[in-house]
Amino acid sequence: HYSNALIMFVVKFEEFLSNLYRCILSTYSDQYLADKTIKYCDLCTATTVESARELLITLEVESFMRKSFSDWCKFFEERKINLSLVNGYLDKLKEILLRRNLIVHNKGLVNSGYLRFLPDSSKDGIKEGTRIEISEDYLKGTYTTIEIVVFALVISITKLIHEPNERRKHLEKVFYSAFSLLEQEEWEQCSIIFQMLLCSEYIDNNYKEMSRVNLWIARKNLNLDDSWKKEVAHYDVSALAPKYGLAKAILLEHNQEALQIIQLLYPNEINAQSLKEWPLFKQFRMTSEYESFRRLHWKEFDVQVKDKEESQEEEGPLDLIDLTLPT
Repeated sequence: HYSNALIMFVVKFEEFLSNLYRCILSTYSDQYLADKTIKYCDLCTATTVESARELLITLEVESFMRKSFSDWCKFFEERKINLSLVNGYLDKLKEILLRRNLIVHNKGLVNSGYLRFLPDSSKDGIKEGTRIEISEDYLKGTYTTIEIVVFALVISITKLIHEPNERRKHLEKVFYSAFSLLEQEEWEQCSIIFQMLLCSEYIDNNYKEMSRVNLWIARKNLNLDDSWKKEVAHYDVSALAPKYGLAKAILLEHNQEALQIIQLLYPNEINAQSLKEWPLFKQFRMTSEYESFRRLHWKEFDVQVKDKEESQEEEGPLDLIDLTLPT
């Protein structure tokens, strides 16, 4: 059944990409459709200029989706939509799409076409005629890869939005979608997504600083290296809100200092629910400082908050972003 799940993931990605391309064409028709033509037989089915425009967009989307993965990437490159931070994931996605094609069209058997287009980084130990296997780990990696590429595209197309206030709202929506992944402890995805938000020239300073902290949280828990520690240690919080000083102390596990700041901020800026749930406090919740504070404020900490899974439907990675591009 893993093969069926892989096919479903790819279909969802292609649905996302199709909607994204349609959104771009619909929003910026004058720019992207200026030199496009439509066959007379197709035009005859349109009753108004607007219906002809919609038909042309549909035909262009269908044509775009029939192109190769390399052609899709080229479209974004030509428009200077920077995906350099996810180049490795684009290679993984290319292999995922090729593997889906093998399953659908060649009973999962490796052929020369698969090997010819396979990125060099994915060729180790794969021989023509062998059967491609889909493991649970591969499927999890597929989900992660698609999620990262989707977020990267949605962040990168911010430059296509002309109105500054709409750009800001667009990135705020991305931020909160990414924060939900942080709450789910999807550290790998968050280490990329918050890095891209941090690098965006369109995000305002408040969300930039929050993205910086969330990036460090993800890197700390991903535990690939300790480079984040030096960055946090040199983080100047003197001109920032006290919550950033708290974040610095928590990340560096200066627990006594963190407790002192919490006592100053509680309960107006930091409340019991935040301390119980925020990913920032994941390690702090296992300390004696947290336990003593929890006992002191046991009434607030014992209040049961309705589980999120009961209060809202779970959203998939490709449904988190509302694909609208204001002019």
